[in-house]
This record gives sequence, structure tokens and C-alpha cells, in this order.
Amino acid sequence: MFFSKKSYTVSRNITLEAKSGTNLYKLLIDENLINPTLCNGAGQCGKCKMRYLSPNPPKPVYKETLILAKVNIDAGYRLACQQVIKKNIEKTRISRQSRTL
Repeated sequence: MFFSKKSYTVSRNITLEAKSGTNLYKLLIDENLINPTLCNGAGQCGKCKMRYLSPNPPKPVYKETLILAKVNIDAGYRLACQQVIKKNIEKTRISRQSRTL
């Protein structure tokens, strides 16, 4: 399978590049942008909650519908551990609860 590099904008000051198919949680851990969560990326604790600020966030996966409230999903929140980079992502905000202090 061919994986192309995709860019991921975390904030106005940080842009990361990763191969298509990379797990967003793992990328953020590797770049030391968030702390490991209680479930270590298994989609059970909700501590890696992040928000897509772009108008068309990806559809939530099943685990996200169990952890996140519908109002949060509608507002563009997703779990980083459940997100696989498939295309360029811009304007994404990582929640404070999972950020490195």
C-alpha cells in the first residue's frame, strides 16, 4: 500500500507531517504534544478529545459515539486515538486535558 506524507496543523505555530494511515494519537505522543492517556489510545477514557475547526470533520467512529456526547460530536470533537490521517488536516485544536503542560 502506498502512503503519502500528509501535513497536520496542530495550531498556528505547529505543523506536522505524517504518512497517510498514521494514527493521530500516536503522532501527537511521538511529537511530545500530548501526554499518554489512561487507556493508552484504546478509545475508552476520552482524554485525547480534540476538535476539528474545519467545517467538515470526519464522521465519528463507533467508539467515539460511546464516549462523546452528541453535542460534542456535532461541534467537531473526536478522539485523537480513533483518528487515522487520510488527508491533509487543518485547524485542529487539541483539548487542554491531554496537552503537555
